[in-house]
Amino acid sequence: MQNSTTTSTQKPGVSRLTGLVMGLIVILSLTMANCQSKKTSTQTNSNDLTTEVQFRKDGELRFLEGKTDKLISKIDIEVAQTPDAEQQGLMFRRSMADSLGMLFVFDVPIKRSSP
Repeated sequence: MQNSTTTSTQKPGVSRLTGLVMGLIVILSLTMANCQSKKTSTQTNSNDLTTEVQFRKDGELRFLEGKTDKLISKIDIEVAQTPDAEQQGLMFRRSMADSLGMLFVFDVPIKRSSP
């Protein structure tokens, strides 16, 4: 059996630091890979910050002139039908056309937002 020795010009502290840095790089790489796989599996989640919520037409709201019932304008509406939909509101929507809107229907008339 041969005894092989290697000579190193690095100081023990530098070698230890290099090992620590390499270990951190491996851990970060594994963590990032894990996050990427989770992101792919949850992209259909409507609360995912990377996924914009698409407009869903639930109805149409028409604005009529009071005396003649002449149509002034109309918008397609999405109705917030559940507490979760009410809470989410227009979040996760980058924009909405002028001809679209969201309708919130509440049983009790109370102030819902703060100034």
